[in-house]
Amino acid sequence: MASLRPEGRTALYDAIMSGLDRLDEGTRARKVLIVLSDGGDNASRATLDEVLARARRSDATIYTIGLFDSADRDRNPGVLRDLAQTTGGERYLPESAGPLMQACQRIARDIRSAYTIAFEPGTRDGRYHRIEVKVDRVGGQKLAVRARTGYVAPGPVKP
Repeated sequence: MASLRPEGRTALYDAIMSGLDRLDEGTRARKVLIVLSDGGDNASRATLDEVLARARRSDATIYTIGLFDSADRDRNPGVLRDLAQTTGGERYLPESAGPLMQACQRIARDIRSAYTIAFEPGTRDGRYHRIEVKVDRVGGQKLAVRARTGYVAPGPVKP
């Protein structure tokens, strides 16, 4: 990857929207999107707000890996943070090949070992609702919790 030299325009938001659409077609319960990017976008039709809203409506967890060129003015690590936090994923900012491999291994371990908790919302208003997940320690063991920041409730049932 170190030998790659990016050039041209970047439609990151459109690519994420396309990735989320593809995940919707999948048959597996767990849906994960891994985004390797500098977070910059200068060519998408979609906006960041539209991407975040689409990510909130999806069941996908987005992991982001920031790969940056220090001279790139378009880099935006905040976009990568927002995507990961919104979906219960994690953002990684490796500075070399070793930490990049460690990030990939950690993502793979997360995918294999994560638990999924679900609930049926009592509201059917089609709106976004914030949530907070808290876990008590069991036997003194520290538990790591990463969760989505909220969910979009289903819309009203139509007769």
